[in-house]
Amino acid sequence: MPDRIVKALMDAGKLEINQAKTAVYWKLGAKRIKEVPFYPLLALIGPSGSGKSTNQRGLRAMDPASCYTFSCAGVSPPSARDELAKAL
Repeated sequence: MPDRIVKALMDAGKLEINQAKTAVYWKLGAKRIKEVPFYPLLALIGPSGSGKSTNQRGLRAMDPASCYTFSCAGVSPPSARDELAKAL
């Protein structure tokens, strides 16, 4: 199954194989490691049309209940803080 997910991210999200594997490993780790006080963020950075939203939706589809997303566009620091608190 992980191979199919990696392939799907590569095809739909325009990722190279190591990028797709990293995203899947990150998602699996984030889901499984609840006791760790800090887990690194996964930043999806790129120009318009590069597949950021597609990859986000793909990773979210792996386990929707474990995801909380919000856009940082036009968000004030206090609003971002509040959104991060909800995610925690």
